Amino acid sequence: MKKLLAIITLIMLVSASIFAQNSDFIPKTEKIDNTGEKLWIYSITMGPSFPLGDLKNMSTTGHNSGFAETGFFVDLSGDLPSLSAFGFTASLHLHNFTVDEVKTSQKLLNRLEKSYRDVTQAEIDTMDFSTDYWLWGALLAGTKWKYPIKKGMNIELRALTGLQLTRIPVHQLYFEDHENPTTLFHTTVVDDNAFSIPVVVGANVNFKLNPKFSIKLNVDYYWSQVKYEIEDITWDKVNREELASNRSEYKIKTTALNAGIGLVYYLDHEKKSGPPIIINP
Repeated sequence: MKKLLAIITLIMLVSASIFAQNSDFIPKTEKIDNTGEKLWIYSITMGPSFPLGDLKNMSTTGHNSGFAETGFFVDLSGDLPSLSAFGFTASLHLHNFTVDEVKTSQKLLNRLEKSYRDVTQAEIDTMDFSTDYWLWGALLAGTKWKYPIKKGMNIELRALTGLQLTRIPVHQLYFEDHENPTTLFHTTVVDDNAFSIPVVVGANVNFKLNPKFSIKLNVDYYWSQVKYEIEDITWDKVNREELASNRSEYKIKTTALNAGIGLVYYLDHEKKSGPPIIINP
């Protein structure tokens, strides 16, 4: 997967470089703006996020199962002023996914039977299950390339990386064993925070409404991988002592496809006197 992302990013950058050097790909009288000023560009984008791979895996027996259902994302972006087709961009990316509660509970039950003992349906009915959701935020930075399709409309490609903080879902099971009244079995996540390095590649089409605002349609491919541990603990309730414990390490690729709609705002910066700036007059 890492090799594939590297190849995609390289193709994007090489293609953008070729297009930028070839004047046939750039309109002859494309104006940056009508005052010769640079622009800061800010945008907010939101929409559904579709989990892929491990994140949407519903297997109750494997290690790499995220049980995620269709979620939601928000992206806050800012672009540095640039008078060329290339520019730098930064982004705050937020994701949230609910999980399949039935599959998640079955996974916890499988861990209990593997680590402790088999249980009956009557015992299952007395257990306490709690499920959680996936949540992460990422600070990203990277490069973007813009190509004007026609007046008031352009397409942008971008590639970013950065740092992701993931709140691991804390799924828990509590079982008071009536055959051994002093025993309590508990399954939970050891540490519910994990850092990782994400990679994002995406494209959007901008439709200019007026000199200050645009609407954009956006598609992003988001990839990262998180590591965490789940621990099974058997307790002596009377003496408050740990009788046994078992830890398992999990690695899950938090991969998703985002499809959103956003609002773009252009902020004037460094106004200059003189004629408009023309690309390849």
